[in-house]
Amino acid sequence: MPKNFTHLGSRWIKTPLSMLVDYSEFFYYPICLLINNSKKVVIDYDRDSIKERLDSFVQKDVTHIYIKESDIISFMNDVKSSLQNRIINTPTIEADSIEEEILSLSSCFELMRDSFVSLGFSKSNIDLAKQVSLMSIKLINQTTNLISMLKRMEKSLNPHFVNAILSASLTTCLVEAYSWGSPSIKQKVSLGCMLKQLNWEQKHFEIYQSGENLDSLKELPLKMSAMMKENGSFSKEVIEIVEQSFEKPDSKGFPRGLGAGSIGRLSALSIVSHSFIKKLSEHKFDYTKKGSIIDELNNEYQEGQFIQIMEGVSRMIAA
Repeated sequence: MPKNFTHLGSRWIKTPLSMLVDYSEFFYYPICLLINNSKKVVIDYDRDSIKERLDSFVQKDVTHIYIKESDIISFMNDVKSSLQNRIINTPTIEADSIEEEILSLSSCFELMRDSFVSLGFSKSNIDLAKQVSLMSIKLINQTTNLISMLKRMEKSLNPHFVNAILSASLTTCLVEAYSWGSPSIKQKVSLGCMLKQLNWEQKHFEIYQSGENLDSLKELPLKMSAMMKENGSFSKEVIEIVEQSFEKPDSKGFPRGLGAGSIGRLSALSIVSHSFIKKLSEHKFDYTKKGSIIDELNNEYQEGQFIQIMEGVSRMIAA
């Protein structure tokens, strides 16, 4: 299924149907269906009937539809505003609504990734990314056992969202273990976790998972951080996290092969959190393996900023 195509003089962007259903109150645009990977059908609905018709597509096992580029930008702006209002005006999310919120965020994250490939760093994409990050922090703070919940919901969630929110969860929780931690730092590390692999395609994840030919991934963090610098709306800490997230203290990481002494504190925090989640994933999210994972990490991260980071990780995980 292509991420986008041109049809009838307009560019159409792939969009997860689940997100349109979740935010149907803001959706009143024409849609395009791709049939047999060749035939394209454009359908226009009014606001009163769109929810019913979108639900009917869900029942037919349709997972994605296409929206015009100009419409997706307007829609993303409305979704961003909705998330922003809920973050500000809903102090506590009801326990029975948290899974629904996570499903919605997963759809937002998927749209964010797809639209990044199609549109790059548009303002609407950036704004949505920031609100997804902030809403994730809110959910993390109100969920007693995020890992169990995500494992239970695994088949319904975007796998890259699962890894991103788990990394963000561990990283933001770890911030509280240090005297330099603050709400502002939490927001920065969470956003870095959400953005660091935003420009990766499926083939890149597969290469990274295999652990081979990692040199082919070198340009990804550099290109991403360069786009963030050019955009001008990201703090230097968030940019550094994205650029250094795959470095290693032994200088065998990428993209620059930095040693422990050259890796920033927040980057080191992100690196350790990402490594913990990656190893936990390899154990099928069996949290009883946390002790052996910590032992592995202690052997791997013994220099520079990583010493203090591992002390905090060990305290928090053991608690």
